[in-house]
Amino acid sequence: MARRAFVAAWLLAVVAASIAPARAQTYATLHVRRFTMSVDRATVAIGDQFHLTISAHVDEKIAQLDNLTLPDLTGFDSLGDERRCFAAASGGSDCVETVTLSATIAGPRAIRGATLDAVDARNGKPTRFTSDGTSVYVTGPIAIGFDPLGGAFAGMIFGIVRAATIFTLVVVAAIALVWAFYARRRPAPAVPVATSYAPPPDPYVRLRELGAVLLREPTRANALRLRAAMREAIGAREDETLDDLVGRNAGTTGERNALRAVERAAFCEDARVESAVSEAEPFLLR
Repeated sequence: MARRAFVAAWLLAVVAASIAPARAQTYATLHVRRFTMSVDRATVAIGDQFHLTISAHVDEKIAQLDNLTLPDLTGFDSLGDERRCFAAASGGSDCVETVTLSATIAGPRAIRGATLDAVDARNGKPTRFTSDGTSVYVTGPIAIGFDPLGGAFAGMIFGIVRAATIFTLVVVAAIALVWAFYARRRPAPAVPVATSYAPPPDPYVRLRELGAVLLREPTRANALRLRAAMREAIGAREDETLDDLVGRNAGTTGERNALRAVERAAFCEDARVESAVSEAEPFLLR
C-alpha cells in the first residue's frame, strides 16, 4: 500500500513538472501600439549616472508588463530600476521601466533594443516585440589591464601600423603623380552647354496643405485625410500598423513621430480631437 502511494506521488510530481514550464510560457494577449527605448543623456563620462527608459502602450488595462527583457548592458553598471503601469488618457495602459545606469567603459556604446514577449491580439500568435536600439558616447580614459607582454605587443602593433601608413602614402603619391602626368596630356574638356534646370517638386507640399487645413479645422475627418497622405508618403501598406512601420524603419524618425501625433487625433475620443490636434501642431509645422 505504501509502495502504491509512493508511485502515485511520483507520477503527480512528474505531471506537475511537465505542466509548470507550459504555464511559465503563457503570455498575455496584448494590442501593442508603441514599444520604444531612449536615454536621457547621449554623452556621459565614466561613472556618471543616466537613465534608460523603456515605454510601451497597450490597448488593454494591465497592472504590470510581464515578459519584458532588458537589452545587453555590457559596459554599464545597473544601479536599480523602476517599473510602473498606469491608465492612459486615450485608453489602455502606458507602461514605463526606468533603469539607472553608470558607464564603466569609454567609447561609443550601442545598446540593442529591449524585447517584449506577448500574444499579438491582432493574429493570436506568440510574438516577440523589439524596441528601437539607442547609443551613448562615454568619455574618459580607456582602461588597459595589466599584461607583462603589453608593451612589446603594443610596440609591434605600432610598427605594423606605421609601416602600413608609410606604404599607403607612397602608393597614393605614386597614383597622384601618374594621374597628373596623364591629365596634362588630355585635351581640354568641352564647355558644357548651359541648360535650364527645374528643381524637383516638393513631395511635402500636399502634406503641409493638409496639415494647415487640420489646424484651421481640427476635425477627425481632416486628421484621417492627413494620416492617409502621411502613410502614403512613407510607403505604408494597408495592413501595417505604426509599430510595423517602426519595426522596418519606414520613413524618418520625424515622419514617424508626426504620424503618431496625427493618429492620436484621428482615433481619440470625440471630446479630445481638438486638444489632440493642438498637441500634434509642433510636428505638423516641421
